[in-house]
Amino acid sequence: MKKYSLQKFLIAACAISLPCFAAAQADMTTKTVTPPGVNSEAGAARQETGPDGNQKMLVWSVAKIQNESLTAQDFSIGGLRLGDDPERLTGVLGAPLTIMRGNRIDRYHFKEAEATVQQSLPYGQKTAATIGVEPIRTLTGLSALTVTKTKLMTPRGIGIGNSRENVIRVYGTPSRVEYESSTKTSYYRYRLYENEINYELTFAIHELQVKSMQLAYVAVPKEKHDLSFIVNTPASLLGFVPGTMYQEPSWSEWETHLTQGETEIWMHGDFGVTVESKTQRIKRVFLRNTNVATDKGIAIGDSLSTVIHIYGEPNAIVYAGDQQQTALLYYPQNLAKRIYLVFVLDTQKDQLTDIILTQGRISEAATPEERYGFTRTSQDKSDAQV
Repeated sequence: MKKYSLQKFLIAACAISLPCFAAAQADMTTKTVTPPGVNSEAGAARQETGPDGNQKMLVWSVAKIQNESLTAQDFSIGGLRLGDDPERLTGVLGAPLTIMRGNRIDRYHFKEAEATVQQSLPYGQKTAATIGVEPIRTLTGLSALTVTKTKLMTPRGIGIGNSRENVIRVYGTPSRVEYESSTKTSYYRYRLYENEINYELTFAIHELQVKSMQLAYVAVPKEKHDLSFIVNTPASLLGFVPGTMYQEPSWSEWETHLTQGETEIWMHGDFGVTVESKTQRIKRVFLRNTNVATDKGIAIGDSLSTVIHIYGEPNAIVYAGDQQQTALLYYPQNLAKRIYLVFVLDTQKDQLTDIILTQGRISEAATPEERYGFTRTSQDKSDAQV
């Protein structure tokens, strides 16, 4: 069984994704934060050489924040809208490679897109309503469209290759954020409920960039109160809630188990969970890289103005460092249980370096081990077991 000191582990973690800062005094304040300036409407891309010296990568400038509410006009890709006929579809995407005909649904396969077209019912909408057919099933024309590797863009200027951060700067808070750990892909879903129809625009994010975009109808539950799936869940991060019992998730295996006194940290690839050894109750949950995000779409690397655009002004700010190079932004999630979502900002680079959901305040010393729940000792006596 291998053992590692906590100090050595944290040095390794810092080299990968967890930035280290020197401990410093900090002051609590509630003053207004002024976001830095931003660039053009949906950002601009430049090509850079990757760390290996060979791989070419697109680096996007920060898009201008758009505060306008979503309307039906926003649910479009390359001018294509749900309900469009096949002629309109092929006029934009060209001739399909194949068409699979069904009883009521035809599937079109293009070089850089997939589409589903619904045909008319053999009876009218009035009859459909009488026999209990969902309104979504009575619609005709384009019912789903997924595009990849195409130059088509949304009305707000987002296209394949644009950055994850620009998506939320342009579209705001997603109705739902999902994460697929096996492919390390996040899905930012935006929905609009209108005339008993739920429209959805989804951006699939992989390695910080939009890899595909999808338009689709979404079935709506009959009971309005069942629409809770479009409401963000407070006081949780990746499904973990401080104060509740820790259970290893079925969708992720832990990589490293750290212990120090009565505190344990379960390190997974994309996140970590700090628990009390005796009770196994969760104390803190933190993100380890840019693959995962909060339920409102914020991730490590985002700028201050993006955080404020999505979450508003923080309830409190704690500054640390001689030059106040680190700021801890506090957003209460459950005041009764003292649960806070904390964004740690590098004020010089204007980037988030940590995202932590915690029960109780975080130590003012800006060191990773204290942010995640360990206490500083004169001699490191902790070990890690793999």
